[in-house]
Amino acid sequence: MSSNLVEVLEINNPIIDRIKQTITLTHVNGGIIIKCFKINDTDLLNYPNMIEEHERYFNKFFTSEDIKKTVPELKIEEELLCETDFRRTSSFVLDGELGEVIYNGGAYKYFYGTPKEAKKLGEQFCEFMFDDRFLDIIPFHTSNPYSAWFYDVAWDDTWFILDTALSRIWLICITDTD
Repeated sequence: MSSNLVEVLEINNPIIDRIKQTITLTHVNGGIIIKCFKINDTDLLNYPNMIEEHERYFNKFFTSEDIKKTVPELKIEEELLCETDFRRTSSFVLDGELGEVIYNGGAYKYFYGTPKEAKKLGEQFCEFMFDDRFLDIIPFHTSNPYSAWFYDVAWDDTWFILDTALSRIWLICITDTD
């Protein structure tokens, strides 16, 4: 996997803006990256079932020239700083994972809404990404600081969300520090 692996899709939606704004307000020393990619290399749709092969799959993706060029804020050089340690989660609970991170806030600022409001933001974002196509979505999550953009503390999160029906990848990265 190298160049022409993926291309960035410019997708604008009020819920993306709301998620970015919310995280920016609570993760004052860090931030959020949300990108959507069209998959050009269909090998990416063949995600590994074996946990041992996950690392190689994600390492090839994140060190590809496409990702270095389209997500320069991750500051990825030739190699990742550590193993990504992505673990498969579930499209059925992704909204709750996002809602929990929103609700917990960053190092110094907290979400000022209720847990229900935070969960609702996660639900709205997932509904926008994949509506009710739960079986087409394969999300992975890690808290490892695999690039220099992360601060290697409690507020590092990345979701890699594979949409097999639309041949897309959503990347959501969040970090903060005290």
